[in-house]
Amino acid sequence: MIRLIIADDDVLVREGIVNLLALDKDIEVVGQAGNGDEAVQLANTTQPDLILMDIRMPKRDGIKATEAIVATHPQIKILALTTIDDDELVMKTLRAGAKGYLLKSTPYKQLVDAIKAVQHGHVLIDAGLAPHMVGKLPGAAPGGTGGADHNRLKQLSERQIAVLKLPGEGKTNEEMAEALCLSEGTVKNHVSKILEVLGARDRIQAALLSQKTQF
Repeated sequence: MIRLIIADDDVLVREGIVNLLALDKDIEVVGQAGNGDEAVQLANTTQPDLILMDIRMPKRDGIKATEAIVATHPQIKILALTTIDDDELVMKTLRAGAKGYLLKSTPYKQLVDAIKAVQHGHVLIDAGLAPHMVGKLPGAAPGGTGGADHNRLKQLSERQIAVLKLPGEGKTNEEMAEALCLSEGTVKNHVSKILEVLGARDRIQAALLSQKTQF
């Protein structure tokens, strides 16, 4: 069970998300915050697994709230859920310690998948923002070019390319193995090789490279 807090200054948005997440047996909403200060206080008192964090909120914005929570409770995952599709804010949010950045236009099923993926240790960026965020991600290699990315991707087998595309959809190793009819161990081996070939810091950076590059 994923214990979750929703931090958003719009009461209707919070209640709507609560009602939607109530449909999933693996998620329990344990608190609601109307501003960044309340989010920090609730994080201290309820110790959730994950917080859905709006960015623009009164008293303390979502980025400052994220910094404060991660500094005190690094085990708590933060997933930004906002209307703002700005590259600079995406980077500030990730640098503050968030593990994902989604837009509020995200469909319910994708939101649930993202919550579960972030809880399992993945880093997710909204599909509409992802393609041009590759070189800006923390840990991304500086000075990369589309041609260099393409050349690295060409070193992967068809099976590895198939594996590469799935983390960006929020799929866990188990789900990837099921989708590709492989063992979970084989998937892990493919992921390790993919990261080595691409020089990527993590699976999401590698998946973003695949989205950015035509192959």
